[in-house]
Amino acid sequence: MVATTVVVPLFVQIAGGIALIVDYLGRILDENILVIPHRLLIFSE
Repeated sequence: MVATTVVVPLFVQIAGGIALIVDYLGRILDENILVIPHRLLIFSE
Protein backbone atom coordinates (compact mmCIF):
# COMPACT_ATOMS: atom_id res chain seq x y z
CA MET A 1 0.00 0.00 0.00
CA VAL A 2 2.83 2.40 0.84
CA ALA A 3 4.43 1.86 -2.56
CA THR A 4 1.17 2.76 -4.32
CA THR A 5 0.82 6.06 -2.45
CA VAL A 6 4.35 7.00 -3.53
CA VAL A 7 4.23 5.72 -7.13
CA VAL A 8 0.86 7.21 -8.15
CA PRO A 9 1.66 10.90 -7.41
CA LEU A 10 5.09 10.41 -9.01
CA PHE A 11 3.48 8.92 -12.12
CA VAL A 12 0.99 11.80 -12.25
CA GLN A 13 3.85 14.32 -12.06
CA ILE A 14 5.79 12.55 -14.83
CA ALA A 15 2.65 12.33 -17.01
CA GLY A 16 2.00 16.04 -16.40
CA GLY A 17 5.58 16.89 -17.33
CA ILE A 18 5.33 14.85 -20.54
CA ALA A 19 2.03 16.57 -21.37
CA LEU A 20 3.68 19.99 -20.93
CA ILE A 21 6.63 19.01 -23.14
CA VAL A 22 4.29 17.63 -25.84
CA ASP A 23 2.18 20.81 -25.69
CA TYR A 24 5.32 22.99 -25.95
CA LEU A 25 6.70 20.98 -28.88
CA GLY A 26 3.27 21.10 -30.54
CA ARG A 27 3.25 24.89 -30.36
CA ILE A 28 6.78 25.13 -31.82
CA LEU A 29 5.78 22.75 -34.64
CA ASP A 30 2.60 24.73 -35.34
CA GLU A 31 4.65 27.92 -35.70
CA ASN A 32 7.29 26.22 -37.86
CA ILE A 33 4.66 24.59 -40.10
CA LEU A 34 3.48 28.12 -40.91
CA VAL A 35 6.99 29.61 -41.23
CA ILE A 36 8.89 26.90 -43.16
CA PRO A 37 6.67 26.82 -46.32
CA HIS A 38 6.81 30.63 -46.40
CA ARG A 39 10.62 30.53 -46.31
CA LEU A 40 10.70 27.82 -48.98
CA LEU A 41 8.55 30.01 -51.23
CA ILE A 42 10.97 32.92 -50.73
CA PHE A 43 14.00 30.72 -51.53
CA SER A 44 12.39 29.23 -54.66
CA GLU A 45 11.72 32.64 -56.25
